[in-house]
Formats: sequence, structure tokens, C-alpha cells
Amino acid sequence: MQANVTPHIVRTTAELGGFIRSKRKEAGYTSLESTAKACLVGKRFLSECERGKETAEIGKIFNVLHGLGLTLAVVQQEPDAMPSAQGSFKPLSQRLELDFPYDWSNPAMDESVFIHQVLEKGRFMDVLRLAKHYGIDRIDTAAQAFVETPNWLRLGQIINRIRAGKARITG
Repeated sequence: MQANVTPHIVRTTAELGGFIRSKRKEAGYTSLESTAKACLVGKRFLSECERGKETAEIGKIFNVLHGLGLTLAVVQQEPDAMPSAQGSFKPLSQRLELDFPYDWSNPAMDESVFIHQVLEKGRFMDVLRLAKHYGIDRIDTAAQAFVETPNWLRLGQIINRIRAGKARITG
């Protein structure tokens, strides 16, 4: 890896597709057709790839990445994010020991969507555990999306209480 290159970690095909789309645009490619030709893949494949198609052929993914000047790196996950003996990943709700299973239907949910869902429910202990895991500043920033909603007053009170240190969680 080059000395001043910051890796971008993606965890889902949707995240990979969005990353590829943004890099395509940064590289100055305005059409899928010209990009597909440069990457030695078809226009349809590139379109499906950018939309996060889960069954995209890995060899063609490499063509796209290399065509955009990117390379793939594999990094070890945190132990609590690794598959269990049954081969499934523990959803964030379970890993963070939240009271409500926000990601029960989608254990691969993007972190920002997950945080939004927890804040939307406004359950004090879950917000507290979220703040412990991600940091109160990130939670406070994410909570700004609720300023114009009825939940804002309660959410603001929860965040202020956590910031004041009046609520603590052990572990």
C-alpha cells in the first residue's frame, strides 16, 4: 500500500457499489458506457455493481477496481463481528447488548442507518450503549437529523444527560 493512502473499509455490496460510483465520478467518468469499456466489463454489469448486486462476479469486480486505479485489501474483523460456529454474524443490536433488535431483519445494516434507527426509537439505555460504543460526539451529530421532529426534545435530553455524566454504563 502506498504510504499516504487511506484505506476505505466496506462491509456490504451496497457500500462497495457506492464507493465504486463515487470513485468513477472522481476519476471524471460521466457515463457508465465509457467506464465499462475502460474497465473491460459490460455497461449492465457496471450498473448492477454500483447498485450493490450481491451476486456480482468477483473477477469482474477486480476489473472495475483496477480500471479505476483501486485495489482490494482484506483486513481482519473485530472478534465480535466474526461469524459464530453457525456461520452467521452477530447483529449490532446483540453485540452492543441493546434492549431492542433494531437490525433483526438486516444484520448487515450500515452503521449510520443503525444509529439512526436507535435514535429514532429514543430508548435511553440503547442510546447510552450506542454512545459508549461510537462516542457521544458521533451520536450527537447523528441526532441532528431529528431537530425538526417530535423526538428531538427527548433525544436532546438523553444526549445532554449522557454528556453531563449523570448516566453511566459499566462494562
